Amino acid sequence: MSKNQEPYSVIIACDTVIEFNGEIIGKPTDANDAIETLKRLRNNTHNVYTGMALHYHDADEYEEIIEKTVVHFGDIKDRVIEEYVKSGVPLNKAGSYGIGEFAAVFVRGIEGCMPNVVGLPLHRLHQALIAKNIL
Repeated sequence: MSKNQEPYSVIIACDTVIEFNGEIIGKPTDANDAIETLKRLRNNTHNVYTGMALHYHDADEYEEIIEKTVVHFGDIKDRVIEEYVKSGVPLNKAGSYGIGEFAAVFVRGIEGCMPNVVGLPLHRLHQALIAKNIL
């Protein structure tokens, strides 16, 4: 940013959900829900969707972006799921897992944007800010 340029105000809001066999899965309601969710996801493929809303204050414009990433889980032993849930980490995560933490070992592969699975599709955000000449 040059010395004479004013900062540009952008408000960014995001939320992430999992879609598995047509069902939307958010954060678990409790530990048992987290365990059951992870058992359903193992050895299966699911979609991660992050909705991102950007409000460009200076231009009074609003933009919505939805990013999809396909995640393939491998086999996960029951005891590993139970210990992971006992840690408390998955209790505030959509789909009951955080790919940036221990649960990364559950993932056999992904198709698409890895940061989207964490909850912020950085490439799409970067492209949106470039398109508005903010970056």
